Amino acid sequence: TLAPSRLVVLANVAQLSDPTVALLSEFVSGGGSLLVFAGNKVNVDWYNKNLSSGSGRLLPSPLEALAGGGAGERTATRIVAERFAHPALEIFNDRANGNLADAEIWKWYRLGVSKPREEPEDAQHDSPALAPGRDAPLVLARLESGDPLLVEHRLGEGLVVQVATTCGPAWTNLPMRPFYVPLMQ
Repeated sequence: TLAPSRLVVLANVAQLSDPTVALLSEFVSGGGSLLVFAGNKVNVDWYNKNLSSGSGRLLPSPLEALAGGGAGERTATRIVAERFAHPALEIFNDRANGNLADAEIWKWYRLGVSKPREEPEDAQHDSPALAPGRDAPLVLARLESGDPLLVEHRLGEGLVVQVATTCGPAWTNLPMRPFYVPLMQ
């Protein structure tokens, strides 16, 4: 059923069956893409055990502590608006296309990114020894708190992008921003 698809989106999914995880791994390894959003239904222990560990892990990073405001609190952090090198975010280097820093993030998961790449794979290096590994997670965007918001990694021929917050309005106003659709595309 995934064969004609180019992208699978998991949005606040509690957990998956073992056969579904195997299917998604095969889909991504074969060249598909997976976009995973966090949320209040996510079973953190299950995600970390079944999707964030091992050699064929689907997620770039384990989920750590929930961060941001508690119930009723709207203390916001924002996306750091920097010069983006990744092709998916380059469009936002021109502020006429939207300013990612305009979005407010109220809750997010801290992602346990160890030894992240901070640049695309095709970045030039003086020495091959300085080039980060292809399997290391790449931080695409960070929050002002310093926490990664968007992280990607390759699995076989495919790509997984993990988002530390929801795709709905419960934890962020990102979906209400005019640049949200181009960001997701």
